[in-house]
Amino acid sequence: METYVVKDGDSPDSIAQKYGFKEWKLIYEHPDNGGLRATRGANEVKADDRVIIPDLPENQVSAGGPQNLIATPGTPLTLPPVHFDAHMHIMSGNCTPMPALVQMMKDKGLGFLVGTGTSRTKINRLGFWAAKIPFAPDIGDVSHRDTHRIGEEAVRSNDSLAQDRTGYTSDGMGNVEEYTIPAPLRAYASTQGHAEASASYLGMSIVLTMDMDYCHLAGYQGDPIYSSDFDGAEPRFTYRWRTKSDDPGELIEAKSDEIRLHETWDRQLRHTEQVVAENPFRLLPMFHFEPRRFIKNEDKSFPFEKVVTASKAAPYIGFKMYTPQGYMPKERHAPVKDILSWFFSECASNDIPLMTHCTPSGFYTHERRFYLDHEPDEAIRNDPKYWPSKEAIAKADADITKARDYVTELEASWKSHIPLVLRRARNGVEDAIEAKEKLLNPGRMRYFYENYVHPEAWRPVLNDNPKLRLCLAHFASDGTFWDFRKGLTVKQDGQKVQYDKSWIGSIVELCNEFPNFYTDISYLDLMEKQKWKLLAEILKSSPWMLKKIMFGTDWYMITAEPVAYAAWYSRTIRGLEFIQKELPTQVNLFTQFAIVNPMRYYRMMEVAPKMKEGLKKLQTDLNVTGAAVDKLEDNFTTLMRLQHPLEQIDKAGGLASGPMLFTATTKAK
Repeated sequence: METYVVKDGDSPDSIAQKYGFKEWKLIYEHPDNGGLRATRGANEVKADDRVIIPDLPENQVSAGGPQNLIATPGTPLTLPPVHFDAHMHIMSGNCTPMPALVQMMKDKGLGFLVGTGTSRTKINRLGFWAAKIPFAPDIGDVSHRDTHRIGEEAVRSNDSLAQDRTGYTSDGMGNVEEYTIPAPLRAYASTQGHAEASASYLGMSIVLTMDMDYCHLAGYQGDPIYSSDFDGAEPRFTYRWRTKSDDPGELIEAKSDEIRLHETWDRQLRHTEQVVAENPFRLLPMFHFEPRRFIKNEDKSFPFEKVVTASKAAPYIGFKMYTPQGYMPKERHAPVKDILSWFFSECASNDIPLMTHCTPSGFYTHERRFYLDHEPDEAIRNDPKYWPSKEAIAKADADITKARDYVTELEASWKSHIPLVLRRARNGVEDAIEAKEKLLNPGRMRYFYENYVHPEAWRPVLNDNPKLRLCLAHFASDGTFWDFRKGLTVKQDGQKVQYDKSWIGSIVELCNEFPNFYTDISYLDLMEKQKWKLLAEILKSSPWMLKKIMFGTDWYMITAEPVAYAAWYSRTIRGLEFIQKELPTQVNLFTQFAIVNPMRYYRMMEVAPKMKEGLKKLQTDLNVTGAAVDKLEDNFTTLMRLQHPLEQIDKAGGLASGPMLFTATTKAK
């Protein structure tokens, strides 16, 4: 039993829903509320009224059945059917600049299909048709769509998790029988209640936007990848294709469809905000902060106007960053250094959450191999660990010189007229140059990832801003790291790049050292090669991690595996339930990782009212009306019902253990 102080906006029904009661009168007519009845009618409350909340009778639960997830005695914890996918994407694949797209295709061995002169239409068609091949990646069937369409598909996919479907079968004699296909969440003890209370199901997805307009070496000068101008009456896009670190590279004119198809940052924001307004509290966007955008033109304080705080209404829940696009967390290049120092300080002082990519896998700038040569600190630039031996470099240079001398010799002789001889010789030069590139690349990659992406690259930022609310995504996720037989000893990634320190071990340490530091398990397939076993060992040896990990899918990136959205949920939940059995501390890991920890990290109870205001204004600005406006109210009411159970969890030590009830929300009258 406790006392609740009524807040502005509360209604009798919303208070009943908040505490899991089917009816307000069960609270109002309780003997301890005689004082309230003396001053308020049966269906009225006012701000600052004090309401005694009695213990919840088990037979008054409004929907759903008890989920005895863990055999712990006590009163069941009553929750609404709410959870977070705390890491996913809806941005169109067309936001990726063409040179970055071409380099990634080359790195995957698909350079024969694309080149700098390839049109985006052709690339999209290749992805679309590849997705039709059995067992081939499905990502091409999604990525070519615009951000708004992908966002709508994300909400539909998330809805399907809690919805039973109807199937039909024939008995071969002309009769058709109907049967029920259970909702994916119904298949697991730890999530079944979400399906049983599906009338109020609220699956919330943290949408990570991507500003990719500056992801190249010249971004350090504040230059975007694309330059636009007019050739006669028609606009055109041009970009540089760099092949040497000290040369800006060849000027390439993009195909004519680039103007029409490339989704610039401005376009992506418009699409994102439209679909967010139409699906309030379903898609919670994070505003991408790209520091190099603010070197020459734009106001670096503008993004903070977009992000919600406990005192400021706005539609974005926090900031996204992506340092593999080519800037360091603790920068040494001016003026990016000053911009980032200011930015992190502002985030820390305003308690704004920040999510950033942290694994050697995934997207990266196409010019990453050139960054070592541009390192401002000479001692770091010349560190022997980043370079092959002088003898190996000298031999590679000698091979290039020899190959070029041979071409010169042929061009001056009668042999140049023999078919293929000169061509083979010129190819020999290219082969010698490529051999030197392969010799240099391991050190270049090590430099880039240690200084731009590795968890230890963030330690100086955290030392400067110890209260910074920071999540390093993916828990390093690279499959080579996640070998449960070797534990945290693995220091070599899937590209065979060697590091000084374990990525996973570093994240575990930082989670312990800094109060607002978190990670997530997006794109970490717990069932693949039994990776769940290593996570179980981490949770047993480092129990603080139970409160520092968030669940996320990294949809639609996971369709590159290919794994469908519901299947990824199933694999993750299954892995978490395996881990639960291994832990000495009994915890419902899905509830902990998908509800409790994200609610804490995104400080939802503090900012949700202001986010509601921000979303309402966004709906007005974008002329969004009808059902979406009602959904804003309904979803906000359901979300706020988490406040009381979270307080109960905090009082009990901060872990989601014991029996749980998931209940539907009754609309306030």
